Amino acid sequence: VEVVIADIVRTLNEEANPRIEHLLLIGERPAGTKEKFTVGYYNRIAGAEETIEATDVLAVVEIGASKRPAVVVNVESEDGSRLGLIERTAPGQWRSTWKSAYTTC
Repeated sequence: VEVVIADIVRTLNEEANPRIEHLLLIGERPAGTKEKFTVGYYNRIAGAEETIEATDVLAVVEIGASKRPAVVVNVESEDGSRLGLIERTAPGQWRSTWKSAYTTC
């Protein structure tokens, strides 16, 4: 399978009330084909720039004997940051399966 991961950020720069939108997408298609990618996972967060959670992709790993693909992410918010895991659960399906406790600096 071929996978594409995208973090799309859109901002609205209003002087008194800046807004931001983060869209995390994971798409896949059969390897070696020219088919369109199908979206297997998405997460949309929008709000005030200083209070919104931001997700950063840290790594892509294979888990267990079955070598199931997973994406390790860092989620930052005004409360701190935490790690998360987004796993491929079936062909064309990905889901968030784990999040750590918040840590602060």
